[in-house]
Amino acid sequence: MNNISLLDVRNNQLYEVRPDSGKLILIDFWATWCAPCVASMPHLELLQEEFKEDLFIIPVSVEDVERVNKFIAKKTYNLKFSIDPENELRSLFPFRIIPHAVLIDQYGEVLAITDPKHVTTELISNYLNGEKIQLSTKKDRVEFDLVKDDLFELPSNVIQSFIVLGEFEGLPSFQKGASVGEYQNRRVSFINQSIRGMYQYVYNKGWRRFQIMDKDTRMLEDDIYSVDLVIENPNEQELKATLMMNLKEQFGLEIDTIHVESEIVLLYIEDENRLPEKSNQSSPYQASGDYFKSKGASLADFAGYLEQFGVIGAIVVSDFQEDVFFEIDFQFEPENPDSFWESLRNIGLNLKKERRGVDFIKISVLD
Repeated sequence: MNNISLLDVRNNQLYEVRPDSGKLILIDFWATWCAPCVASMPHLELLQEEFKEDLFIIPVSVEDVERVNKFIAKKTYNLKFSIDPENELRSLFPFRIIPHAVLIDQYGEVLAITDPKHVTTELISNYLNGEKIQLSTKKDRVEFDLVKDDLFELPSNVIQSFIVLGEFEGLPSFQKGASVGEYQNRRVSFINQSIRGMYQYVYNKGWRRFQIMDKDTRMLEDDIYSVDLVIENPNEQELKATLMMNLKEQFGLEIDTIHVESEIVLLYIEDENRLPEKSNQSSPYQASGDYFKSKGASLADFAGYLEQFGVIGAIVVSDFQEDVFFEIDFQFEPENPDSFWESLRNIGLNLKKERRGVDFIKISVLD
């Protein structure tokens, strides 16, 4: 590894990383929207403090300087947050899934490519005392096209099919359906997902709406599967019903709906004059942990986003009509709670806590 120029986010100045500096270097690729990345920051801060003479930790964001500065302005971390302006590091250490950590020795040789949580105090101490680092290498499938490539290698003209495979290493967890072609509205694929995650698709509900017994947690939440389903006739409801039945039979499950009095968060209209423009029809939405955008979303869709993406940390309900759609453009800074509430009020909405009956999906593994 040669010398690399990075941009220090705090002072907007370039600096040079010399791999033969005599210190261990830990490069952590991350983003503000990546919950596991943000969760690892206190761990990295402690590592840097403990090994300040022997270790140099560089969090390298895949976002721009402005976004990272907004994040660190609300934090007290002393890490050297940086940007890779020429993507030199990413070219050297390509990845698809973050966080993605690269540990380099005092002479510029790579010791490990892993998740930052595996770079522990014990591991660094042992290395400094002469022990070898033995970590399995994180290998992301950067060449894989999430849209075009078919992991199930399904031939054309399949009438019906149900395939259950295990985890595909090096790929993120994702779901895709066929929106065009011969499998349009007939096929759905799940890559690296739990059984509960697939049932979330079936019921279109967030994980908080599911009840799973402790004895079934490993099979239903921890174990990872890849599943592909094709039905004969194009019908989304039939696709979901068939998936529910096939999963139930494949894994020996029992599904019940139970009604429980629970604390919820109600999404309500606070100011009708500030509501987004109405739309004539429903449209798909794009969403992440810091934004929601749609040319035609109901308030129920938006409430589902707030719940399913963990933005609120609670069950979110809307009583507004589900057949009324709005052009919603909602953005906020996850590390800044004030920006969330300001953005919510800017589109005429607000939240409040209530208690009411909620339907939960109970999934059990039959003995």
